[in-house]
Amino acid sequence: SRLTRGYTDSVVVLSTSFYAITCCIAALIIQFYLTKAFELRQEKKVIQNLWDEDKKQYEISKENMEIVNIKAHDLKHKLKAFDGRLPEEEISSMRKAIDDYDSHLKTGNDTLDVILNEKYILCRKDNITFTYLGDGSQLDDIEVIDLYSMLGNALDNAIEAVRKVNDPNKKTISMNVEKRGDMVFVSIRNYLIGSLSLIDGLPQTSKKEEKGFHGYGVKSIKQIAMKYGGDITISQNDDIFTLTIYVSRS
Repeated sequence: SRLTRGYTDSVVVLSTSFYAITCCIAALIIQFYLTKAFELRQEKKVIQNLWDEDKKQYEISKENMEIVNIKAHDLKHKLKAFDGRLPEEEISSMRKAIDDYDSHLKTGNDTLDVILNEKYILCRKDNITFTYLGDGSQLDDIEVIDLYSMLGNALDNAIEAVRKVNDPNKKTISMNVEKRGDMVFVSIRNYLIGSLSLIDGLPQTSKKEEKGFHGYGVKSIKQIAMKYGGDITISQNDDIFTLTIYVSRS
């Protein structure tokens, strides 16, 4: 709105009208950017909370993995005392059960070992085949919590997607780490039901509680990758989903 004294001069009328329009446009622009800034601030807060939770989870996972490894090692030795006293089939079955929980993935990076062995147990419970290939030591430059949060979120998303797949032959997840020039690429592939919807290069979440933010987990992965001079790419070829994370190798 505007106030005038009822001037009949067309120049004055046009000037005051232009001034009023300019003020309205400026107010709308300010309102838009204030809303955007509020959303970004809220998003940053949520992602920071996710990182804090990941830090706590890593400490718990690392401790649990160490306890499980010790117990599995002790049980293997105790099983030797039953050789010849129990049927061989029963002994073999018990050894297999122990091996399923014993950490067997050694990548060259201790943090990656914790991540992969933790996710391997989850995959085994859901009859998901998980395969890994690569040299984990290529990721040594990434801080422990950053690596755990980035790859932990990526694998959690893959496991969540594969759980919805009905075909047993497609309940698979593969992960590959390779160095190309000055960059290290981590590719995670899994089958996906339905087509992928991307917004600003990121998949649109199906979770109601994340609607409008398109998945905090993926944005967290992207932010960590960018922190190390990299980024992420996402693609879908038929029903195969591929997430590629690349970071600079200093």
